[in-house]
Order: sequence, then C-alpha cells, then structure tokens
Amino acid sequence: MAVDHKAQWEEWNRGGGPRYPHEKVVQFNFRNFPPDQRQQIRVLDCGCGSGVHVKFFAADGFEVAGLDISEIGISNAKRLLDAQQLSADLRVESIEKISWPDGCFDFICSIGVIDSAGLVAARLALPEIMRCLKPAGKALLIFASNLDFRVHTDNPFRLHGYTQEEVEALLPYEGLSVRSVDRYLTTYENGRLQQNEFLVTLQKAANQNV
Repeated sequence: MAVDHKAQWEEWNRGGGPRYPHEKVVQFNFRNFPPDQRQQIRVLDCGCGSGVHVKFFAADGFEVAGLDISEIGISNAKRLLDAQQLSADLRVESIEKISWPDGCFDFICSIGVIDSAGLVAARLALPEIMRCLKPAGKALLIFASNLDFRVHTDNPFRLHGYTQEEVEALLPYEGLSVRSVDRYLTTYENGRLQQNEFLVTLQKAANQNV
C-alpha cells in the first residue's frame, strides 16, 4: 500500500474515528451470537481504526483482536479499551497479510476497509480472511459500491467503488456454506445523494479446515 495512502489514514485517525459502531455490526452480533456464548467466541476486526468496533465487541464479552495499517489508530484503540478496562490483541498490519494462524477466529468483520484498500489489496485480503476463519466461522464485509456518492464526489481516500461483477469475481465460492451479497442504502438531500454499500456475509463450511 502506498506510503501517502497510509499517511492519509494516520491523519484521519488523529480525529479519533467514529464514536458508535455500525448498526449492521450491532445487528449481526445480536442475530448470530447469543450472550451466553460470547466469551467463547473469537472476533477479528480487519481495519479496526481507532477501535469503535473492537470496544463494542470487548464490552459484550468476546475475545477480541484487531488490525489496522495506522499506528495512530491502534494507539487510539488501546487507549479506548484501557479507559473502559477492556482488552484486545491489537496489531499494526495490513489486511493483505494477516499474522494470526489458520482457523483462529469464529467471526471476522471488515467495515469500510475493502473499498479504501482497493481492488488489488482486496484480492489478497479475502483469502487471508477465509484462512483465518474457523470451520463454520462467519464474516461480515461492508464496502462501497460503484453507485456510492463518495466515490464520485470528493474522494480524498481514493475509495474504490465495486461493481457487482467485481464483487462476484472477488468472493470465494469454494469452502462456503453461506454466501450472501446484499446492498445497504442510505440517501441524503431528498435522495440526491446515495450511500450505496455492499453488505456481504460469508460462512466457512463446517468441514473446511483451510
């Protein structure tokens, strides 16, 4: 990933990042992980930024890990957790090469990262995410489509808006028991602007070890 691109995310994380978790992450959590099971579930946030989702999962009792290319983001996330007396395994690294071993996580989320990383990085990241999932493990990916206003207006982070065809080519087919490609739409200014994101859910087959 280009140095100047990393520098932009360092600058963005100086602002502390979002304060509240994405509503789709909250919904996925409550639909898939009963409260009495969460202490046995390992979660990885790929591109955790300043830690809003890491904190959300840690506060709910999960065993949490997070990675981000931004050193400032990881430092912010550590401070956020420390302030709440929470903990997580946080590492400064890219989604293209995840340092955790095979079959390590029950759930992996990546929110607003596949688009900011770009298509080349995403092609490397998806196999890594699948590798790190346990058999029957789940993944939730949210990223901008080519119809999203953010990729056509002022786009300082060079977000890549994915076409349906790019998503189909990107996602793995083998070794999955669930593969769902949906859209998450929000409009602004009486519908003039459309935030149009892919919402992808994946589940590794129970008999798939790698």
